[in-house]
Amino acid sequence: MEIGGIEIEDFREYLQIDKSALDDAIGIQSDLFFRVSEAYALACSRRDQYKEDMKQIDASVDLRLREEMTENEIKFTEGKITNMVASHEDHVEAAGVYLDMIEEANILGSLKDAFSQRSYMLRELVELYCVGYYADPDYIKNKTDMREKARSDRLDEAVDRKRKKKRKDK
Repeated sequence: MEIGGIEIEDFREYLQIDKSALDDAIGIQSDLFFRVSEAYALACSRRDQYKEDMKQIDASVDLRLREEMTENEIKFTEGKITNMVASHEDHVEAAGVYLDMIEEANILGSLKDAFSQRSYMLRELVELYCVGYYADPDYIKNKTDMREKARSDRLDEAVDRKRKKKRKDK
């Protein structure tokens, strides 16, 4: 389904984040978010403009109905005119188009929110990557063992220096 120049299914695929290609995902995030935001803004603008157009359609139908009823000497009330306008084919057709525009704007709004959320998730995934969450467990164990050995060696060296200093002072 295409809305406002955006192929929704293609953009839904971009919502999936490949953890092995975080740099690529980060690189295209701002462009994707901009394109979806722009399509959303345009859809909202078109929807809002059509709402104004509907008011003109309804006013035109209202005027025609009043003229016809007056010409035919048919009594009418405001409630009757309002109901007749609401059920007139021009209004019904315009309302259907307007509802479609609302749906399109809502879908693009949801897609925009999803890409905003994607941005936060990319940040979180990068943070996990930086702390070694996705690293090979053996690599992490070896790295931890190496750190502990280095810490132990430094401690041993410090103790040896203190002992040597004590011996010299005696």
